[in-house]
Amino acid sequence: MRINDLLSSSNRSDVKSVSPNTSLIEVAQMIAEFNIGALPVVDKDHFVTGIISERDLIRALARTNTGFFDKPVFEEMTTPVFTCAVEDTAFHIYEEMIARKIRHIPVTENGKLVSMLSIRDFDNVHKNLRDQSLTDELTGLQNVDHFESLLDNEFNRFRRYNSPLSVLTMQIDKLDELIASRGHIVADAMLKKFADLLVAQTRAYDSVGRVSKGEFSVILPNTNTETATRTAERIFENAKEACAEYETPSWSFTVSIGLTFANADSRKGSELFERSKKLVHQAWEKGSKGVEIDFVH
Repeated sequence: MRINDLLSSSNRSDVKSVSPNTSLIEVAQMIAEFNIGALPVVDKDHFVTGIISERDLIRALARTNTGFFDKPVFEEMTTPVFTCAVEDTAFHIYEEMIARKIRHIPVTENGKLVSMLSIRDFDNVHKNLRDQSLTDELTGLQNVDHFESLLDNEFNRFRRYNSPLSVLTMQIDKLDELIASRGHIVADAMLKKFADLLVAQTRAYDSVGRVSKGEFSVILPNTNTETATRTAERIFENAKEACAEYETPSWSFTVSIGLTFANADSRKGSELFERSKKLVHQAWEKGSKGVEIDFVH
């Protein structure tokens, strides 16, 4: 992502700045009026020559006995000033701002001021990028990498406290046939509908992930075998009705489910995940298209 991607039309057109000869009292009034933390200082050609912040004002006030209000900006501004260009990489600039301990940065194009960004702008982008790296773009569920990480955490808790742990994996059967007959848009709508069903049928502290194109998994912590089995059966029973609208004369919605439980022989969370996926394929191969349960626990 480039700096230019962070800029909207409003923060390009409404950027506030002052000249080197602006008085400090005018700066203070602008900062208060527009609720901003700093102002870039520009010359008559709009090139950035410095920056004046709330902190600069406080420091100037503390060391000035008289004449503070009339002092010009150029006597107290920070210069030279660290700026960024619209084509710079946002992540690199974010790291630089953290390293330099600065909260505001002027944005330039061909050397001239075009906008001003704060560390909050970068924080929001960083949060969004972080969230994107953890979730599946289509459904908003955990992606497979994050799901496996959460499973490792839950498995460690199982080993430490011997609390029950179950893993449920589901496969939308013959998904490619639906895609071939009705296209990706319809298939994506069905997958999102199924994802919503999983969230509705599980608890807030269960972890639901989309682990491949047509596969979903759920981590059920602190869940005994009876409750986990009822959850799997409830999902199986409700899924058909929830996704029936996407059926075609040549494609009927079915789902194969595998349910497994952590036991004394389990060594790591990924083993549970792989066992549940094998059970899914067993259910499919048997033609049961239902719930296959691993009762070795």
